[in-house]
Amino acid sequence: MKKRILLILFIIFSSVCLPHTSFAVSNEQPETVVIYDSLDKQGAKNGNVDLLVRMLISVGTSVKLMQASEAKNLTFYSHVIVLQNEPADLSDELSQKLKQVQETLLFIGEKPPNWLREALHLKIELLQDAQLQMGNDRGTNFVPIMASKTPLVTQFTGDPIGKVQTTNSSGPFAVKQGKRSYASFLQKDTPSEALLLDVLTTLYKVPVSAPQQFVVLRDVNPFVDFKQVKKRADSFYQANLPFLVSAGPVFQNTESLAAKRYADLLRYLEERGGRILVNVPVVSAGASKPDELERVMQSSIHFLATNEIAPLGVSAEDYWLQDAIYRSEGLLPFSSGIFFPSQKAKMFTAKTKEAVFTEDAPFYLDGTAYQNWIGETAKENLFQVPTVLGISLFEKDEKWNQLLNMLKKQSIQDYGKLDHTVTTKLDTIQFKAGQVTINGKEPDPKLKSDLKKQQDEQPKASLTDFFLFNRKFSV
Repeated sequence: MKKRILLILFIIFSSVCLPHTSFAVSNEQPETVVIYDSLDKQGAKNGNVDLLVRMLISVGTSVKLMQASEAKNLTFYSHVIVLQNEPADLSDELSQKLKQVQETLLFIGEKPPNWLREALHLKIELLQDAQLQMGNDRGTNFVPIMASKTPLVTQFTGDPIGKVQTTNSSGPFAVKQGKRSYASFLQKDTPSEALLLDVLTTLYKVPVSAPQQFVVLRDVNPFVDFKQVKKRADSFYQANLPFLVSAGPVFQNTESLAAKRYADLLRYLEERGGRILVNVPVVSAGASKPDELERVMQSSIHFLATNEIAPLGVSAEDYWLQDAIYRSEGLLPFSSGIFFPSQKAKMFTAKTKEAVFTEDAPFYLDGTAYQNWIGETAKENLFQVPTVLGISLFEKDEKWNQLLNMLKKQSIQDYGKLDHTVTTKLDTIQFKAGQVTINGKEPDPKLKSDLKKQQDEQPKASLTDFFLFNRKFSV
C-alpha cells in the first residue's frame, strides 16, 4: 500500500483561494556513516542523532545512518562516526569492525571500546550531577551548565580539542590522534554543539577563514500580521543588521489581491535588507499525484520571480534531507539551504537512511540557545563554520529586544553577498558577486519604490483572504 501524505497548501482566496550550485539526489555512496545505538527519545540526548546529521551536512559531507545492529561492512566510508547514547558497552562484533576501520573514526559517548582507550591512552571519569564549565580553543568560556552522567577525559595522548572543567577536575572535550578521535558527548542546546563542530571542522579539514554568521527571521507566511513583520524588519534595518526571511510559499491564485499584498510585504522586507528563503510547504497525511511537489515548488518560485522578488535559497526542517522525494522534487532547485531542527512529527514520503546535500548549508542554531551559551558579554562568533541564528516572528517584544542587542555585538553578515542559484523550468535566479538577476535581468526598481504609499492606498489585508485547501499528493 502506497504511503500517503497530505500537502497543506497556502492558497489565496478566490475560486479556490488561498532551496554555490544545486541540490541533487546522489546515487553515490555517502562519504560518512553515523552508527548509533539508541535515539534516547525519553532521555537528555534525545535529538542528538538528527543534530549530528545537520552538523555533518554543514561541513559538506553526505551521511548514511545505521543502527548499531545494522553495521556490517564499513569499508565504503571515508569517515565513520559512532554516537553512543546508551551506557552499555558496544558488542564485541561491532568493536572489532570499528578496530578494522582504516579511515577516519570518531567515537562520541561514555564507553569507547577498550582498543580505542588503549590507542589514545584514555582515562574517563563519569561525572554525576556536576556543573560543567566548557570552552573552546580560541579563549571562549561558555555559561556553565548542569550535567548528569557526563564523561570527562582525565588522561589522554594526542591533540586536545576544547575543554571541560568542574570544581575538582578538568580535561579536553575531545582528543584526536592520527585517524582516531574521541569526544565526550553531544546534547542538544548545550555548548557541546559548538565544541563538536570544532571537532568536525578538524576531522573534515574544513578551511577556516573569517567566521561567517547570519540571522534568519522565521515564521513569515501569508497568514501572519503584516504590521508585525514590518516592525521586526524595521528593527533589523535600524540596527544595520542584514537578515534572511524564511517565507511560506504561495503557488495558487497568484493573481489575487491577497497574493499581491503578500508579494508587496516580501518586497518591503527586501527593501529593509532582507533576503528571501522559500520555506517548504507543510506536510501531513494524505494522497497526491506524482511530481506534485515539484510543481508546487516551481509555482512558488515563479510567483516570486514574476513579482520581482529574488529568493536565494530554501528553508526546511532537517528531516527533508532524509526523504528521496523531498530532496528530488522540493530541494532540487536550490543551491543554498537552511535546515531547522524538526519540531513536530516527521511526515516522510520516501524515507531513506541517507541525508544527502551537495551544496551550501550553514549550520542553524536557535538565537535564544546561542544567547544562553555566551551570556551578556561575548562578542565573537563561536563557530569556525558558517552559522545562522534563528529568531521567530512571534518572540515577545522584551525577548526580541534582548536578542537584537545580542546580535548587535556579533558580526552578522549578508548571505546575499555570496553566490546562490535557484533554477526551475520557468525561472533562474542568480546571486553572483553581489549582483542579483531574475531570468537574466536585474529586478525592476519601479516595483521596489514607494511601497509605503502603495500600501496606504490599498484596503488592509485580512485573514479572510486566505484559507487552507487540502490537496492530495502521492508517491
